[in-house]
Amino acid sequence: MAQQSPKLKAMLLYSQTDEAFKNLFAVYLQIMQDDGHLQRYSLQEIERLDTYRFKETWKEVDFFLLACTPNLLVQLNANAPLFKRLTEYHHMERLRVAAISFLPLPPKRTMLKNVIHLPDNGHFVQSPVWDSPHSACNRIYYSLCKHFKEWRDKKEQLEEAWAKARVAHTTEGYEAFLKKYPHSWYSREARNLTEAIVEGKLWEEANEKKTLEAYYNYLRSTSRNRERLSEAALKVAEIEEDESRSWQFTARQGRPEFFFRHKAFFFEGKNKEEVNSRIAEFLKEKHIAFAGDKYQAPENHYLLNLAKHLPDKEFFSLMSYLSYCGRLRGKLKQALEDRKWTLYAYIVYSIGLLLPEYQLSRLGIGFSQADEFVVASMLKAILCFGIAGYLFYRNYKAFIFFNKDEEILSESVNAVKRASSFLRASFLTNDPRTVRPTLFFLDRIEKQLIYIEKKKFVHYLVQADIPKLQQRLIEEKGAKNSITNSAVM
Repeated sequence: MAQQSPKLKAMLLYSQTDEAFKNLFAVYLQIMQDDGHLQRYSLQEIERLDTYRFKETWKEVDFFLLACTPNLLVQLNANAPLFKRLTEYHHMERLRVAAISFLPLPPKRTMLKNVIHLPDNGHFVQSPVWDSPHSACNRIYYSLCKHFKEWRDKKEQLEEAWAKARVAHTTEGYEAFLKKYPHSWYSREARNLTEAIVEGKLWEEANEKKTLEAYYNYLRSTSRNRERLSEAALKVAEIEEDESRSWQFTARQGRPEFFFRHKAFFFEGKNKEEVNSRIAEFLKEKHIAFAGDKYQAPENHYLLNLAKHLPDKEFFSLMSYLSYCGRLRGKLKQALEDRKWTLYAYIVYSIGLLLPEYQLSRLGIGFSQADEFVVASMLKAILCFGIAGYLFYRNYKAFIFFNKDEEILSESVNAVKRASSFLRASFLTNDPRTVRPTLFFLDRIEKQLIYIEKKKFVHYLVQADIPKLQQRLIEEKGAKNSITNSAVM
């Protein structure tokens, strides 16, 4: 019995030379639609096939019917990759493809060998075994009705399974769906949703525990969330450089190497006096052992402890890159310190620009004096105010450029922190894909730093526009977003 709610859509592909067969078979397609086997059908002349639009129809059409004649097979061969993909989808059970043998051709020797072949008795439509072409079309009609029903049932089962997985929205539910339907149209979405659930749990766990290991576990996941990856990488660096955490751990250990290590990281830290006092006590001892009996790795040394298990060559490469990151960060911080005086120079310069206006106010210009003197004074005033206004405008623009450079340098410090975390994560997870982009970005930061270091007070006053490299950093999505996205890769 025909379905009351038909769901299938079919497309007949034919050659323009086979117009007669198309007109004949279209009648049977209309009957199938009237009987409820099809929701709708379409006819496509293969010579006028739009390759791009045809790719878009793959998810919309359930059944592709190919009227196999010499002309159609020539077009299939001309667009071999396109129709090869179509037959692959048939094999993956994403859709169905049926080859209707109109003439005595061997479609089973072509790329169509693994699709449905009609008529199912092996005789082509114009074979003399049929009383008329209508007899062959009747046979094809009943065969297609059977295939339509089977495919409709499978499609309904697929939709029910997918709806059930979406309602449950669990990794177990999506994995069960993928196990049963590994190649359906929903498979990619199911995998993406599974990864999203896992990523969400890892991120929630990292924010709850706030430990280096938890944030590292997030970095090693398959997350595509750039903002969270960037934040996790920065959190790793912040935990490693958290003075309070380091001091609490150091005080518990009571060994000289831990105090020296803490001092190396926080030479001018808030616990400097106590650290120096403890170090002085250790130095009074006659003997200091190489290491304590009970060694416990510092929390902020977690990733480097893992890196010790890397092959020697990889460990050397990683430490070389990290040394470069540390040196680059030092140069960026020093550049920020060296630029502090420039801000005061702008203030002093702005005050200096107000002097001409002050001097003019003391002239006491009035219209009670001679006309010649009034005109000369006004021209002088306009000239002075014009020059002062232009210089003030240039100073304002220079101040904006200066602040942009400050913003870039400040964000670059955090970007280098993130880059060092990504480098370690890539080495520890044996994923070299992020190494080159990270190093490329570090090199880009260094070039930008060198350019900014060369700029002096006068340079900011006379430059007309922001340089192209700096403009790219600012305008892509703002300096902060640009550096963040580039570092995350």
